[in-house]
Amino acid sequence: MGFLALMHSMPGAAFRLKIATPVALLATVLVVSCLGDPSGPRLRAAHFALAPSFSSAAAGLIGIDSVQALLHRTSDSSIALDTTVQVAQNDSVIDLNLVVPVDSTTETFWLTLNCYSTDELVFVGGPLEVTATTSEDSAATGVQVDIEYVGVGSNAQSVQIVSAENSVLFGETLTLSAEALDSSGAAIGGTPIRWTSLNTQRAAVPDQAIGRVVGGTQRGAVEIEAMLLTDQTDTATVLVNPVPNAIAIVSGNDQTGFAGTQLPQPLVVRVTALDGLGVAGATVDFSAIGDGSFSQTSVVSDTGGLASTMWTLGLVEGTQTATATLSGYGDPLVTFSATAEPRPTVTGNVLVISNASYVNASIVDTYPVQMPGFTFDSMDVSVQIPTLEYLLQYPVVLLFEDGLFANSFDVGDTVAAYVQAGGNLVIGTFYWQDRSDNLEYPSNYGWGALEQIDPFLAPEGSEYRGDSLDTSTIVAHPLTSGVNSLGVNSYHGGVVAKQGTTVLAWWSDPCIYCETNSPLIGYREESQGQRIVGVTVAPGYVYYGGFTGDFYRLWENALGWAIEGSLPAPPAALAGDPIRRSHPTPASTSTTGGTAGRPDGR
Repeated sequence: MGFLALMHSMPGAAFRLKIATPVALLATVLVVSCLGDPSGPRLRAAHFALAPSFSSAAAGLIGIDSVQALLHRTSDSSIALDTTVQVAQNDSVIDLNLVVPVDSTTETFWLTLNCYSTDELVFVGGPLEVTATTSEDSAATGVQVDIEYVGVGSNAQSVQIVSAENSVLFGETLTLSAEALDSSGAAIGGTPIRWTSLNTQRAAVPDQAIGRVVGGTQRGAVEIEAMLLTDQTDTATVLVNPVPNAIAIVSGNDQTGFAGTQLPQPLVVRVTALDGLGVAGATVDFSAIGDGSFSQTSVVSDTGGLASTMWTLGLVEGTQTATATLSGYGDPLVTFSATAEPRPTVTGNVLVISNASYVNASIVDTYPVQMPGFTFDSMDVSVQIPTLEYLLQYPVVLLFEDGLFANSFDVGDTVAAYVQAGGNLVIGTFYWQDRSDNLEYPSNYGWGALEQIDPFLAPEGSEYRGDSLDTSTIVAHPLTSGVNSLGVNSYHGGVVAKQGTTVLAWWSDPCIYCETNSPLIGYREESQGQRIVGVTVAPGYVYYGGFTGDFYRLWENALGWAIEGSLPAPPAALAGDPIRRSHPTPASTSTTGGTAGRPDGR
């Protein structure tokens, strides 16, 4: 397909079409004939000249494979001519003989030119009134015919470049994308968009129909323009840089921190080119030698060539190292060192609250033996609801349940207020079964305000089958320190992490309602540093039995790390017993859910 220009023809019967660019098209003559000699047919040449032009500079995006010429007589609107010219892909000039009878030396017509691309009408010129005359001089001046785009997106009000990337290296490519928008801001798919570089020394666009930008040989910013065939435009600034060849440490080296914790300062490097200046858009990969981790392992350099990440040290004490590698350009690298000091021993008083006093008692009796330095108190919240003042005596609360119970909503409100006031919280199975989104055991209660800040959704609440920790998913962190295995015969998982929850380890098998594997441990942090840890295993397994591996280490980590989130000056402890009050609904523990409520005994 091509773009058509109508060319001047000799008097006689030729209608010539030339394929050309749609800018500054040449004049055209359409030849018509005159009939009316009483002694027999006699041809007379009547002429009119055209100067057609495409209204948009972007018209070159669309190839034309046929042009329909329509002439209607102005006298009676009858069709005087309807001819379609086929345009082959390699055609440069097409000749067509046309014969139109006229009764006088001049006659007026309505002219319409319809241009098609693969049977779709894409451009229209006219209707325009033209006058055919037998005078040769009349053909010298062309009648202006504006060719307008009428295809997909002709109703667009604007165009918007939507690409996120904005840098490219010398000789490399960046692909931009854009969308045409209608009056309501909705995208119009399939709209042709022309791409142009406004500085070809810095970047080129080899194909105007595709937003593929090729970096040139001059460093700096270049404007790339997207244009519709209805002339709306948008521009994006692309930064063009030379190819990077070096990387250097800017800051973050030789820090000291506790093993398993995040260093206070980021690791910062600069990527440069041969001219010694920073290069944007280069990828830097950070890697720890050992079990450390990073907030981002792959970072793209900014406009100054800088790339940074936060380093969480591994659990091994002493000197640790990490590397930053400029990937893909010979892989030059730099090495950071840090000193990991022993973590301080965490101690504190833990309040255990649930609706199962018998399970509470087993935790209070056995956990201190496994976790020296911790002391434990407990409360049965199925028959009493703690006040905020009472909870604030403890740096951390361990909350779980065994079977749905009517006080959960009020307990959740109070615990949420405790966290917002500076307290730290560890949640364990079967807490999730009383969550209002539990599909397995729909609850009439829920946990009130606590559901807004807890770490997991609960489509299943808990699984009643065995499972084990997927060790390949463990992320190095104080919460996972020393946790190398864990197996349970039931009562685990069944949850989905909320947005904003950091998951540090997963169970091996998918749960029924989750459609994926369940998190084993995850956490959230509040604005003042308060920590909420979710552990999807029953803390009372010492009562239930049926676990293997590092069960106690997992809970010790959860309680200790949560306590470390305590505010420097927590609210003053208020003495006194918890306030006891009745609930308007029966406060006794339900046997639905938990360990006692499975009809199949699992």
